[in-house]
Amino acid sequence: MGEGALDVQAHEKIAPGSLAALPAERRANHLLDVARGYAQWGRPDQGFPAIGEAMRKLQDWGVSILTGDDVYRPHEPGTGNDYVHLFPWEIALREADARSRKHRPDAVT
Repeated sequence: MGEGALDVQAHEKIAPGSLAALPAERRANHLLDVARGYAQWGRPDQGFPAIGEAMRKLQDWGVSILTGDDVYRPHEPGTGNDYVHLFPWEIALREADARSRKHRPDAVT
């Protein structure tokens, strides 16, 4: 067992509901760490539910997800430089601007 297995085992020892005390970003980050742990352990398919849960929670918390076949198709790890020109920067900037205005009552719309 490698470090990934230890990460997964540590996650499994966390009492149900304990993660709720963490800030939203940390909870999502934790779920992604669990998925990474499964990948490092050689069991990436077992990490998929954690990735899906993290993405659903982030969306529930109001985070815009800029990945998926309709926005930015995921690619193989390590090939990001080949696809960076396809990233929907205009969508990301529009989302950031809209959220910034939402939290600034003095912003001009």
